[in-house]
Amino acid sequence: MHWMQYILDNCMTVEEAVQCAKDIEIDGWGWHFFIGDGEGNTAAVDFVDDEVLIYTGEDMPVPGLFNTFYSRELEVLKYYKGFGSSLTVAKYKLFK
Repeated sequence: MHWMQYILDNCMTVEEAVQCAKDIEIDGWGWHFFIGDGEGNTAAVDFVDDEVLIYTGEDMPVPGLFNTFYSRELEVLKYYKGFGSSLTVAKYKLFK
């Protein structure tokens, strides 16, 4: 988790944060992070099996990150309306 704090303290742009992800070795693989900057740029960074996987620009058609790695989220989206299939996303009323 210290890497994310380092990014917040030292990087102003997604480009800088992505470069940092390429330059640093993270201990405890299995982490994934969503990065955004003031210009509207976004990236998903997954640290998986000794590899850094970075999704940004055209490689990131949906600017978000959820509970699993980004590549898995894209696979799940294929089942939903608007992304290739017919399932609808459930709408929940959180407050009365």
